[in-house]
Amino acid sequence: MHAALMWTINDFPAYAMLSGWSTKGKLACPYCHMHTDHLWLKYGRKYCYMGHRRFLSRDHKWRRNKSCFNNETENRDAPVPLSGNDVVQQHASFEQETFGKTRKRKRDDDNKWHNWRNKSIF
Repeated sequence: MHAALMWTINDFPAYAMLSGWSTKGKLACPYCHMHTDHLWLKYGRKYCYMGHRRFLSRDHKWRRNKSCFNNETENRDAPVPLSGNDVVQQHASFEQETFGKTRKRKRDDDNKWHNWRNKSIF
């Protein structure tokens, strides 16, 4: 089964479908988690992710380059990835939405600190 999963998860959308972590929206990066650096493009109506330079070494020349990026230097460190215990704890506290017709409510995304969409069958 592990070998089959290794060859099944071959791209980012497939990762989202099998793991239950949504790869769309503000918290799209499973590595950065809630520290995902996102920017809403007003006319494109999409999110743009700009924090990728923080994964470079501290003395890399692109960290100081303002003109090719968003007119800012990057001084932050790369985020610390979640441990396995953190992921299990988040996933255990996640309640999957029920399907079918229910009362319509606006989602409270301000208090949302994870990006889980469903519980994986694996």
